[in-house]
Amino acid sequence: MEAKRLILETDAAGNLKQVPKLPPNQQVEVIVLMLTDVKAVRQTHSTPRSDTANNKLNILGNMTTPASQTEERSRRMKLALLERLSRQPITGERNWTRSSLYDF
Repeated sequence: MEAKRLILETDAAGNLKQVPKLPPNQQVEVIVLMLTDVKAVRQTHSTPRSDTANNKLNILGNMTTPASQTEERSRRMKLALLERLSRQPITGERNWTRSSLYDF
């Protein structure tokens, strides 16, 4: 089973504005969650900073879209790991070099 998230938009009559392309001859389970804040879903556009206009900065994506939940979860988990490791005492011998870690 493969999960995909689609955000669909309806017109004033409640009809889908765009019908998604689905795989042929498959059953699809649909769970509908009504989004109350439509403005949060729509992408907004902002004006670039002045140093972007001077070719000092490259924009690689939408600057105003918040990080996805998976990115936020990864960030929180990394911070939790680093915090836990910083509380642990250092143990073991240091009889290795950084380059030896990459030898297979």
